[in-house]
Amino acid sequence: VLDKDTGRIRWVYVLPEFQRKGIGTALVTYVEH
Repeated sequence: VLDKDTGRIRWVYVLPEFQRKGIGTALVTYVEH
C-alpha cells in the first residue's frame, strides 16, 4: 500500500512538472538519464 500511495503522490507531483517543461523535453531528459 505504501508503494502504491508513494507512486501516486509522485505522479501527482511529477506530471505538473512535465506540463511546465514540456512533455517532449521532459521525456527526452528522462530517457537520457
